[in-house]
Order: sequence, then C-alpha cells, then structure tokens
Amino acid sequence: MPQTVADFIIDTLIANDIDQLYCLPGVQNDDFFDALYDKQEALRPIHARHEQGAAYMALGAAMATGKPQAFSVVPGPGFLNACAALSTAYAVNAPLFALIGQIPSGAIGKGYGLLHEIPDQLGTLRGLTKYAERISDGANAPEIVHTALKEMQSGRPRPVGVEVPVNVWKSPVDPGARAQKIEAAARPTIDMTAIERAARALSDAKHPMIVVGGGAQHVSADVTRLATALNAPVMGYRSGQGVLPGDHDLSIGPPIGHALWADVDVVLALGTRLQIPQMQWGTDADLKIIHIDIDDAEVGRIAEPEVGIVADLADALPPLFEAISPLAEGRADWAAKVKETGADVGICFDGDADRVIFCDENGQVIEGDRVLCLCAKALKEKGMLKGDTLVATVMSNLGMRDALAADGIALETTDVGDRAVLERMREKGFNLGGENSGHIIYSDYATTGDGIM
Repeated sequence: MPQTVADFIIDTLIANDIDQLYCLPGVQNDDFFDALYDKQEALRPIHARHEQGAAYMALGAAMATGKPQAFSVVPGPGFLNACAALSTAYAVNAPLFALIGQIPSGAIGKGYGLLHEIPDQLGTLRGLTKYAERISDGANAPEIVHTALKEMQSGRPRPVGVEVPVNVWKSPVDPGARAQKIEAAARPTIDMTAIERAARALSDAKHPMIVVGGGAQHVSADVTRLATALNAPVMGYRSGQGVLPGDHDLSIGPPIGHALWADVDVVLALGTRLQIPQMQWGTDADLKIIHIDIDDAEVGRIAEPEVGIVADLADALPPLFEAISPLAEGRADWAAKVKETGADVGICFDGDADRVIFCDENGQVIEGDRVLCLCAKALKEKGMLKGDTLVATVMSNLGMRDALAADGIALETTDVGDRAVLERMREKGFNLGGENSGHIIYSDYATTGDGIM
C-alpha cells in the first residue's frame, strides 16, 4: 500500500523519539487513528476524556522531561479546548507538537456549518505557536512536518502546529519521502568579544546579581558555578525557580532581590526578560545589565543592555566562567548583606489561619511535628506544659515519641483530626496538641490554632 499522510506523520514522530500521543479521537481524525492502530507499541495513544486534558498532559510531559511531546485533537471546539495548554506551552518554552484535525479542505472558509467548523482555525493556531501550517495534500506533507519539528527544537523551544483536513489523511505521499530524525538548526555562534566585555563588567562589580528565567533551566550546574565564583545572589522568578537550589546560600526570591536592588551595580540576566526589575523596580545610568538569551527578540526588548549576547546558555556560560577571576573572598561583605537581608523565620497560614507552616533563615520548611516538639520543649522548660504531655495524631512522625522522651515529655496519640486532638486535651487536662499538617492548639489561649502562633 502507498504511504499516506497519516502514515508519514506517525512514522516521523516515532523517528524523532516521540513515543506517546496524548489524544481525544474524533470523526475528523478517524483515518489517522486507523493508521496508528498497528503502530501503538512504538507510538502509544493516551486517550484523554477532554481535549484540554490531552493538551495539558502533553505539556506536563514536555516540561517534566525537557523532551518534545505530541497531542492530537479534533477541529473546532476540540482545538479550542486545547488552546489554553498551547498558550501555556508558548509562555513556558515547551516543545509541543500539536496535530489538529480539520473539516474537508474544500469547505474551509465557506461557512457551510459543517461539524466542528470554525472561522480561520489555522490563523488561531498560528497565533499560539512558533510555527503552524496546513497539509493540503501528500505533496507538501513532508516539508511541513519536517519544518514543524525543526522549528519546535531550534533556538527558543516552543509549540508548533500541523493542521490536516479530514480528506487529506489518506492522500499518498511521495514514495521517496521517508521518516527521518530532524535535527535542530545550528546554535548561534558565541561572540567572544561580548563575553570578554561581560566578564570585565562582572569582575569589576562590587554588588552583582544574577537573575534567571526559564531559559536557564538546562544550565543549573553552570549557574551554580558562576554564582559561587562571583559570590553573587541568584534570583529566580516563576519559571526560573530551582535553577539554583532553594537551599543554596546564594539563592534568593524576589522580595530579597527587591530589597537588594538599590545596591546592585551589575545584573547578569540569563534566559529571562528581566521584566519586573526593569519595568517596576527601576534602573539608572549606574546599573549595568548583561543580557544573555537564545531568543534575539528578547535581548534589549525592554531596555538596551550594557552587553547583549544571543546564545544558548550552555554555550555562553562556560567561556564566561573561564574569563572571570575568582572573586568570592573579595565579595564577602556582599554575601553577608544577602544573608542579613533575609528574614530569620517565615510564617505562612492557610486560608482560614488554622494551620501554620514555618521556614528557617535558609528557606527550609519546618514541618508540623517538629514545630510541636519545639513548642512542647519550650513549655516544659518554663514549667508550663501540663502533664508534661503533648497530644498528636497517629499520623505523626514515629520518631517524635523518642525525641520527646529524651526531654521527659510523654506523647499521647489520637485519631486523625484536630477535633480528636482537642477532645483528648480536654479529657486529660493537657494544654498543647496538634497535627503534622500545621494545626497547633494552645488550649490555655484558644481551642483552635487560628492565628495563635
């Protein structure tokens, strides 16, 4: 049998290491799924209950793995249901291949009122993707599919879309067209002169700061090494969270970044627009910005940087590191200020303030069992812990009993729920109890944990 458009798309996805297809089949795509039936072991269809679910599952897989993923839905309302996921994929730089069905090609734009017909579906798809095109027959299928896959992984990764009318799935493709692995376009050449200028500015800086966005997620080790050499705090915002581990001494969030901003003299922006600092916190002539991004449209989008470098960070950061002299000791005062600016403790209540979570000065979460132990020991030292007993639930940490016993404190356990804890406290006259989830009850003051901490 001749190779069809459906066959070619399936084989090409498989050749490009895409082995799962998140989908919700429908009549406009029946011929595609007929072709997929015999190839399910290589390209596994994962059937969602809603198009939004199919698209978001593909997005989640792309973000979790960093590898291209694909989804397929029917046209019209099916496609529109997937648009939120496509918009998100565009915003977070996710490599997503969207395979969208369409009404018969001869009826597109005619307004006949066919099932799932909407005006200018391809125009909408183009507005949400880096590249989108319609396969009109077997002749242009290879070029469109190959271009989509190339665009998806070249430069700044983003979603792409291919639209296939219902009457085109079975169209024959040129026998000479074969499924093949599509490689990304060559990455930009590094401007070593710009790298040297950036290195000089960072070496001369007294109070540098590194700001990372989603474009730096694949260079965590390089960012950590550079930040350590510069003794520079690293601020991650939204998709930049986690580039530098949150428990690292140089890791800061936007509140501390904002507090330090007035003292910063050089900013190294990596894979980020630097939108909030530039547009809300303010800049002046004394602030030098070094902006490195794979997307040339982002470098200088908001303001012209002192040094702008269009490059993949994996290519740019190693030579930048090599060009910078070790300066950690010389910036000990700046590192100390970063720590001083941070709070000693963080406290967070839930919506109705009956549960509390703490974090320490390094941002480490202190879970409820530990808080209960600390409270019990503090009351015991003051002679205020009634019965020298703490009341907790069966869900508490098994080691808590031993930890309390070392300080002469007994542990009473109840069923799950703060009501059960309070009832036991009332029954036996104890004044401290709670749950690992953050319910802390000081019955000398209140019968719930509402804001008592």
